[in-house]
Amino acid sequence: MRIFIAVVVFLWIPGALSADVPSDVRNSRETAAYSPSPEWVNYTNGDKVTDIADDGDFLWIGTQGGGIVKLNKLTDELTFYDRANAGLPDNHIATVETDTAGNLWIGSLNSGIGMFNGNTCTVYNSENSGLPYDVWNQAIETDADGNVWIGSLYDVSEFDGADWTSFRIGNLASSNFWIADMEFDAQGDAWIGTSLGLYRLRGDELIVYDDVNRGVNAIETDSDGNLWIGTERGGLFRYDGEEWTVFDTENSEIPSNSVYSIASDSEGNLWLGTWKGLVKFSGKDWQVFDSDNSGLPEDSVLSVEIDENDNIWCGLFHNGLVKYDGTGWKHYDTTNSVFPSNFVYSVETDHQGNIWFGVTEGVVRFDGKNWTVYDSEDFGLTYVNTTSIETDADGNLWMRTKDQELRHNHLVKYDGERWTEIASPLPKVQPWFIRTDSQGILWFGSGLNGVFRFDGTSWTNYNTDNSPLPGNYIRDIAFDSHGNVWIGSDKGLVRFDRKENWTLYNTDNSEIPYDTFATLEFDSEDVLWLGGGGLTRFDGTNWTSYNRDNSGISSNRIMDICEDDEGNLWLGTSPGGLVKYDRKDEWKVYDQSNSGIARDNVYAVTVDSHGNKWMGHNLSGLSVFREGGIVFTDKDSVTYHSADHDSLKFNISLSELLRVIQIYTTGEYHCASGTEDGYTPGKGGNQTCRPHDSDYSPQDWRIGLNELLRTIQFYNSAGYHTDMNSEDGFAPGKLSR
Repeated sequence: MRIFIAVVVFLWIPGALSADVPSDVRNSRETAAYSPSPEWVNYTNGDKVTDIADDGDFLWIGTQGGGIVKLNKLTDELTFYDRANAGLPDNHIATVETDTAGNLWIGSLNSGIGMFNGNTCTVYNSENSGLPYDVWNQAIETDADGNVWIGSLYDVSEFDGADWTSFRIGNLASSNFWIADMEFDAQGDAWIGTSLGLYRLRGDELIVYDDVNRGVNAIETDSDGNLWIGTERGGLFRYDGEEWTVFDTENSEIPSNSVYSIASDSEGNLWLGTWKGLVKFSGKDWQVFDSDNSGLPEDSVLSVEIDENDNIWCGLFHNGLVKYDGTGWKHYDTTNSVFPSNFVYSVETDHQGNIWFGVTEGVVRFDGKNWTVYDSEDFGLTYVNTTSIETDADGNLWMRTKDQELRHNHLVKYDGERWTEIASPLPKVQPWFIRTDSQGILWFGSGLNGVFRFDGTSWTNYNTDNSPLPGNYIRDIAFDSHGNVWIGSDKGLVRFDRKENWTLYNTDNSEIPYDTFATLEFDSEDVLWLGGGGLTRFDGTNWTSYNRDNSGISSNRIMDICEDDEGNLWLGTSPGGLVKYDRKDEWKVYDQSNSGIARDNVYAVTVDSHGNKWMGHNLSGLSVFREGGIVFTDKDSVTYHSADHDSLKFNISLSELLRVIQIYTTGEYHCASGTEDGYTPGKGGNQTCRPHDSDYSPQDWRIGLNELLRTIQFYNSAGYHTDMNSEDGFAPGKLSR
């Protein structure tokens, strides 16, 4: 039987690559997590495509918050690069450009620029180079000599590989000036589009064109030498060297006066990305493609690129990438996670070890393997923006959500099966957050109405009118081991013993350094830590303050505090990144200069049972970090081969082997949570879960012949065992237990 199986495999080889590529490549609602044990991972949303660069068989895609995506145009394979796995300067990409040496130049919104050679990224910023600004690096262009030009906020900088030369374009007194695009004409002059108009740099001479009195988004020269200018709300401008012609919604068929991108095809047609669709302009006739008459999933087209085959590639505001080949449309998902947005407001771990994330447009749960998104469409939630999550003593999940129409707050309870809105006196418009104490009582801190208490039946409101609470703006609430409630307000810290005793601590009656703090946390020794204006420690008697002047803390603006199993404090700061403090003398900072953190603004942080640190960012998604490598499963848990999914007895059965052969003969496979092994044969589809263990060299979502023979080896050996020193993490033969 063993030999027969091997013979059958060879007979099936001729049909191994036959499969159709689906017309829509999207993530499913539930995906599995995979981490090859790096120390850092970024989970982000890259649905907003800001720029596209064609590079032969590949396409480089810049996203807003999701880093860089590399698309193999021949196979549709997507590769994601971000700060964690590629060392990009930032995940907020404004522009991408390839140079004559094949390097990819990356302009970021916040952290300088990068030169990526496909393996490593060299970062240039205002501290280590002649780049004038770290922010708003939105335009990169190469000239005829191969020099790289960067539009960096107010300046244009030329970099020849060794030296930097900068030219001041904007007025430093203007707070709304930035450089949006550049283009070199046949004479070598640089045309510079800015938020306040059009400029021309000829040598050292700067020429201002008052004819274009609008913000410029895009510049393109056609084969006849005409200059085309796409503006913000001003339409399309053409300059033939002498005269200006304006095309707008009043005198032409252009659907929108906001033109974000311009590209020209081999026949001289212009293709425009506009607020109201993709536009083809022959110089005479207009053709508009939008979500009503084409395969575009939305009307807003932010970026356009045309390759050597005249395929039109469109980067969208909310829906990734679309290709139009003149006949059909294909959609590509440019995000590396299930997160519907890059706003992660809160992070909470429940009693089962699941991690919950409050995000814009829903709630996300991670169970150690699978990610699940809950939103109004799929799970019956009426309200989608979730800004606060808390687990009570019974394991119920409580959330503050906001509806999209009225922007009102709602209190929602999830018991593991049902989502229920709870009627409450909580403010409809003003923000509030949720905390639970050891008795299962819910406490709510509001923006203007003090503190609310809910015991499951009745509500109590404490405010400045009916209690000694010093202020109605509540920043955080924490509970000590004695059951006391500590309330951080805008006018001091209060300890409430739940009876009639209130104790106020402020700058007038104590050594507390500030009257307001963003976050409160009790450690395992019942010491109170307060974040705000630095870090403050209160042991019940003494106050100790740590700030940038007297400690290794990176920022005085501390947004969240948590403690790990070893007693270390982890501080989420903005903009100082993640800070580790051993509560003695050692401080360690993890920021964009020395780690794979997605962004230096950390608004929420928690530590799970494996020691992974989960960080929620404003606009930058989620970062996960663990020294020595991220772990999603128990260290001592049994690891089975993906093929061993029925018996879980460290042997591959015939039916399990035939399943691997099926995947092999199909050519490719992808994730499928409802199947027996978590996979299904076929190209495309969701590929964000952990690849099959038979797919290890290379790990390419295909099971090759040698990889299949390895699995047959396990079958023929009547067993296998784990071996982390082997090429695939397993070895033939059972171990005695």
